[in-house]
Amino acid sequence: MHDTSPQPQEYIDLHIHTNYSDGTYSPSEVVHQASRIGLRAISITDHDTVDGIEEAMNAARDLSLEIIPGIELSADDGNNQMHILGYYIDWRNPTFNAQLTELSDDRLNRARSIVDKLNQIGVKIDFNEVMNISGKGTVGRMHIAQAMKKKGIVNTVQESFNKYIGNGRSAYTAKYKLRPGEAIKLIKDSGGVSVVAHPGLLKRQAIIEELIDLGLDGIEVYHTDHKPAAVKKYLLVAAAHNLIVSGGSDCHGLGKDKMLMGTVKVPYDVLERMKIKWTNNENS
Repeated sequence: MHDTSPQPQEYIDLHIHTNYSDGTYSPSEVVHQASRIGLRAISITDHDTVDGIEEAMNAARDLSLEIIPGIELSADDGNNQMHILGYYIDWRNPTFNAQLTELSDDRLNRARSIVDKLNQIGVKIDFNEVMNISGKGTVGRMHIAQAMKKKGIVNTVQESFNKYIGNGRSAYTAKYKLRPGEAIKLIKDSGGVSVVAHPGLLKRQAIIEELIDLGLDGIEVYHTDHKPAAVKKYLLVAAAHNLIVSGGSDCHGLGKDKMLMGTVKVPYDVLERMKIKWTNNENS
C-alpha cells in the first residue's frame, strides 16, 4: 500500500554570502547551518568571487544538501545600481576568474579609499584591522562597518552605513561596476543562469524590461526585503515575461546584525525549474 499522506515541503535558499565576501560564516559553517535547519539546497552567491564554492561543496559531500555554484555581480547602467545573480556558473573557468580578479582588485582599492576618507574626517580606522576581518575573502564595505562596530565607533553595522560609508555619505567611494549587459554576458559565457537580485530595491522598475532585452533569465521574487505584495507583483512579472523565479534570504551570517538563512520560504520546485532553464541554455 502506497503512502498517500502529504509530504513535508522542502525549502531552499539561493542567496547566501560567506566570509569569502561580506558574510561572517565560512562556507563550511553555512553548509552545516543549512543542514541543521533542514534546507534541501543552497547557493553560495558571494560578491564578485567564487572562491568559497569548493569549500562548501566539500562540506556538503556527506549531507543531503545540494550546493548550487553561484555569484552576485554588481552592475550599473549609469543611473541605476543593481545586482545580478548567476547560478550554475562554470566557476573554474579561467577566463571567468580572470575577470573576477579585476573586480577584486578594484574592491581592494575602494576599501583603501574609504578608510582614508574616514581617517580624514577623524574616524580612526586601521586598514590592517579591516583586512584582518575580511580574512581570505574579498574586502568590502561590510568589513569596514564591522571594524567600526568593533572599535565602538558605531553601535550597529547599519549605523556605519547610515552615517559614514553608505551611498552619498562623507566616506563613500564609488566602485567600478559592470554594465548590466556585461554582467549578464559574463554569467552566460560561464554557462550560468542570470537573475536580477531583489528587484524591489531597484529605484527604477522599468530597468527590469531592459535587462530582459539584454538576455536576463530570471527574477528574484522571494527575498527578505520583499513583502507579500511585492512577491505577488514579481510572480506576475515573471509569468508575463517567461522568466524563471528565484529567491533567498540574502544571508550574511551575523554581518547585518541578524541571521537570515532559511527565513525566506522558497519551495524546492523553484530550483527544479531553474535546472530546466540551465539545461536549455547549455543546449542552445
